[in-house]
Amino acid sequence: MKRTIPMAVPHAEPPLILDSGLAEIRAAFTRHHLWFWFGLLDIRLRYRRVVLGPWWVTLSMAAMVGALGLLYSRILQVDIADYLPFFAVGMVLWALIAGQLTEAANGFTQFEHAIRQVRIPLPAYLLRILWRNILVLAHNSLIVLVALMFIGTGIPITALLALPGLVLLFGTLFGMSLITAILCTRYRDFLQVITVLLQLLFFVTPILWKPEALGRHGWVVDANPMFH
Repeated sequence: MKRTIPMAVPHAEPPLILDSGLAEIRAAFTRHHLWFWFGLLDIRLRYRRVVLGPWWVTLSMAAMVGALGLLYSRILQVDIADYLPFFAVGMVLWALIAGQLTEAANGFTQFEHAIRQVRIPLPAYLLRILWRNILVLAHNSLIVLVALMFIGTGIPITALLALPGLVLLFGTLFGMSLITAILCTRYRDFLQVITVLLQLLFFVTPILWKPEALGRHGWVVDANPMFH
């Protein structure tokens, strides 16, 4: 009787890390109801029992923009109508960037209890943080509108380019948040690096001062990714 040698069944190759990571991102965007409603809940819980709620953030930002804008327009000897809208846009967008990257540094550790108990795509936690920072940006955008309409020269038609620009900014921040969260989860000291780096970038980025102040050294501004 002939013996038959069983055929070896090929083992399925394990998925590549990149493929599994992209699958996690797709799953996070697909289950958008999770981070959407949790982001709204975060805002409500943060300002629970506060009469003005998140508008306190807008009022404090408006007070800082108004006070520092008036002060630095005198120090730099520039027209307030030209400087204050520029400063308002810079501060509002910087609050979004710095707030998102700072919170993303603890993006996984702050939700550690949920990650251990419920199977949710990890990027969804970062989308939750980004969504609540976008809500704060929506409130703070009123400061920019007031600065442009009542102090500046009005809102030009080219301001509509800010809409696709914001979409690009949100996508960039999400990618940077992924990298920041992974590094800070693996290396806890990296959180201090992020904090110091953001403080340094705030002063070397044209927010308090205008790019024209550098004169022939304007290439420094062009080489700064935060300025763009």
